[in-house]
Amino acid sequence: QWQDDADSSTLKKNWSDSKNYCQNLSLGGYTDWRLPSRDELLSIVNKEVYDTTTYSEFQNITADDYYWSSTSYEYSDSYDGWTVHFKYGHDSVNVESDNLYIKCVRGDEFKKEFTRDNSTDIVTDKISGLEWQDNSDAKDVEKTWEEAINYCENLNLGGESDWRLPNINELISITDLSRARPAIDNIFQNTGSDNSYRYWTS
Repeated sequence: QWQDDADSSTLKKNWSDSKNYCQNLSLGGYTDWRLPSRDELLSIVNKEVYDTTTYSEFQNITADDYYWSSTSYEYSDSYDGWTVHFKYGHDSVNVESDNLYIKCVRGDEFKKEFTRDNSTDIVTDKISGLEWQDNSDAKDVEKTWEEAINYCENLNLGGESDWRLPNINELISITDLSRARPAIDNIFQNTGSDNSYRYWTS
């Protein structure tokens, strides 16, 4: 559940104060609010629209600046936390002292639990039920967007033929922000290297 009062389109605080604000928020009779993770914040981005890239149910959101997430940025002393900008629907990183917008959330945090079948080169997320290709093609094959869509739709792997190109939130779900190059859960054995970390979504 997401905060959608006037504060969530007008109030700005630094990163630490944003966390405290959510922890102390009382809204709708609930007091168990928290600052969302980067992945949770990205889950309310609607990539099919422009300018204010959230779903129409949200009435209090601004596209003017970034929103804080609770996720730390691990790879540079120059930045502290991950943020999401709702004009373009992308994530970025900012320093803790920046005063940015806040949209609190409540409920169980996103979870994922992966297993790998080495006989089929398939990784399964036991929470979502999604199965992921993890053979050598996932590391070596590069295609245009339309070619990638067709490749997945024609893929036969592990005796399964109902593969598809993932949407943006599904692909984000296998990232691991505690790692870099590649920033993907380490159960995956076949991921592009050097400048080939970019993967298509549907």
